[in-house]
Amino acid sequence: MSYYRNNKQFLDVSIKRLHIIGFFVLIFGIGIIIRLFFLQIIEHNKFEIIAKNQHTSGIKIPPKRGEILAKDKNTGTFYKLATNITLDLLYIDPQVIPDEEKVSEIIAPYVFNKNDYKLCIETPETCPIDKTKHYDTGTDEPENHNTKQNGSSDEDNEATEDHIIPYEEYLKIVKKNILDKISIKEITYLILKKDVPEDKLKKIDNFNISGIIVDYKNNLVAVNPVLIPQKSITKISKVLDSYLGLHYSVLKRKLQRQKIRYVPLKNKLSKEESDQIKALKETDKKLFKGIVLLPEHWRSYPNGSLAAQVLGFLSNENGGQYGIEEQFDTELMGKQGRILADTDPDGNTIGFGDEDIENVINGKDIILTINLPIQKKVEEILEKNTKKYNARSAQVVIMDPFTGSIIAMANYPSFDPNNYGKVFEMEKLPKWEQVPEYIPVFIKDKEGKYIKADKKEHNLYEIDRYIYKNLIGPESFSNKTIQDIYEPGSVFKPIAMAIALDVGEVTPQTKYNDDGPLKTGEFLGEKEIEIHNAKDKIYGWVTMTQCLEDSINTCMAFVAQKLGKQHYAPVFYKYIKRFGFDNYTDIELIYEEKGKITEDQYWTKTELITKSFGQGIAATPLQVVTAWAALANGGVLVRPHIIDSIIDTNGNIERFEPESYRTVIKKDTSSTITAMLISSVNNGVANPAKIDKYLLAGKTGTSQIAKENGTGYEEGEGAHITSFAGYAPVHHPKFVMLVKFDRPRYGSDSTWGSTTAAPTFKEISEFLFKYYNIEPDDI
Repeated sequence: MSYYRNNKQFLDVSIKRLHIIGFFVLIFGIGIIIRLFFLQIIEHNKFEIIAKNQHTSGIKIPPKRGEILAKDKNTGTFYKLATNITLDLLYIDPQVIPDEEKVSEIIAPYVFNKNDYKLCIETPETCPIDKTKHYDTGTDEPENHNTKQNGSSDEDNEATEDHIIPYEEYLKIVKKNILDKISIKEITYLILKKDVPEDKLKKIDNFNISGIIVDYKNNLVAVNPVLIPQKSITKISKVLDSYLGLHYSVLKRKLQRQKIRYVPLKNKLSKEESDQIKALKETDKKLFKGIVLLPEHWRSYPNGSLAAQVLGFLSNENGGQYGIEEQFDTELMGKQGRILADTDPDGNTIGFGDEDIENVINGKDIILTINLPIQKKVEEILEKNTKKYNARSAQVVIMDPFTGSIIAMANYPSFDPNNYGKVFEMEKLPKWEQVPEYIPVFIKDKEGKYIKADKKEHNLYEIDRYIYKNLIGPESFSNKTIQDIYEPGSVFKPIAMAIALDVGEVTPQTKYNDDGPLKTGEFLGEKEIEIHNAKDKIYGWVTMTQCLEDSINTCMAFVAQKLGKQHYAPVFYKYIKRFGFDNYTDIELIYEEKGKITEDQYWTKTELITKSFGQGIAATPLQVVTAWAALANGGVLVRPHIIDSIIDTNGNIERFEPESYRTVIKKDTSSTITAMLISSVNNGVANPAKIDKYLLAGKTGTSQIAKENGTGYEEGEGAHITSFAGYAPVHHPKFVMLVKFDRPRYGSDSTWGSTTAAPTFKEISEFLFKYYNIEPDDI
């Protein structure tokens, strides 16, 4: 019995143990199944990508960037404003070079030719020999710019400045650099992770892993795969995994030794150079098998600075910056392609997979509404007159008032998108030259870097001072026609007058008695201010037409009071908004500003009055032109647009059709204000814009510049903005235009819209009449 009982107890215990073991085996099995499901189903794509990256390599095929074009509307000819030039990149595959010494010697004159040598002699600071110090091996290894060529010291370099180094000596340096580069068969530097926190850098550094480079200065971790113990790659990868946030399988691939297949030597080869290298390869295909020419697309702007602010430019990283290049970067860029090849663990190509080609999709072409001959002429005139009137900058916008198409959009100073870095060039000021406060002045710090001068240093003659060569530096990248906010001044008067005409408060014959400065008080008993006319003139009895002819501020105050019968002028405010002020025009350009107008409920009586002659309204030049288009076209606010169409690689065309927002004034009002503006040009201060035998509708503007602290307006020379807005021919306007000069200094008695902007408007209009073949008016 005891034997049976003991055996039974033993069996019971064994069965329990088996149950427990079985339970854990079951749990373990379920865990494996779940893990397999997770790996094979949930993370299948992730690991497939990792595996594919481990066993595939590829050649990236850059897409051809779309072109930006403009048209000559008279001839129908298209002109390329931004295009691409295809030039070859010369590189070497060091794995298939049979004789490194011989190849280096033969290829050196192609890497550094006589033209390069000439450049070194004429401008040593741009000598391309510097580029041959450390050729890129396809790694992220930083160049050591402190290393001297050929082991020379600073003293050696100084000693050679007084005589010319022969071309042959340069070639020896180039040959040595080529040989050094192609002699390295494996990648010896590869960045694993950038922007690594310092605490993690220290922990990785403490592991003291051979081949792992901890760079505290640049906050990165890199690797030299040649020094990594290959048997320990898995272990090292798992250690680094938690500190770098990279999957250990990705780290394993980066830690493995990799052959170098790509050593670039020179890009932007001329066609002649490419042809010479192709001929060289034919002489000995085996010796030069590793010499490769790879076509590259480079952005080119054939017309230089023409319409530069509209176009923008491409950065060194091939990203669009400013203008159309940035706004439509995705459309222009296209999609990169790749040719994939399977590789063995040693990196050798073993064939192509099923999906071995990812097709490249070239970028789309963009056609602008800009008329190229007009744009050229406008920029030519604008540059000449900006210098003539000693203005800081200037802009012109010309638009079709019926379609909203931008005919010309010009800024000065401008820049060359092919060499946009030149805007940063400085020049030293003459010792005693005084510079206005609004022009940035720089001095050099102890390290020789340019820093902005403070107010005391701005005109301190005892120190060396510098200014941008173009006066405004990188500010020239900005398209001021859509980004520059200013108070339009008297060119706003026709807008206010049109509103008063439209609501029936005045007619062209309505009279006002100007008997001197108009005293007006703020609400709540605040102090009075006086409204003066230009040059403090007093005109007596005038009509509303004469009000615009002579640009009478006190008369416009009378008009404003008519519009502001109620305490806060909601009618005036509503109309200003309907004209498009305080809102975006929605033109297809990046960084457009919308200006600003305070809501009518916050207007004081003085603000109501000053807004009638363009003070207290912040607007862009494009907003002013758009509002004037409504005066010209019968009262309709159209959306300005600068894109005519976009064409993809298959020839599909996306057209940008004209678009109207709303009717802002009656057609009769448009006709009436046009007649008043014709009289303004024929009989008033706008007369300098008059062209014999032609009728123009236009108005001058001379506005003050508000102080930065908002405590009033600047005074003295260079404290104004002069402008002229107008349109023609008056029976059916072909164009509406704004000319604007920023801070002209043309003499205290001559710096007005009538003496600067009006003659410029006339000069451009004369060209437009000829270009469009517009017949003279019957007058």
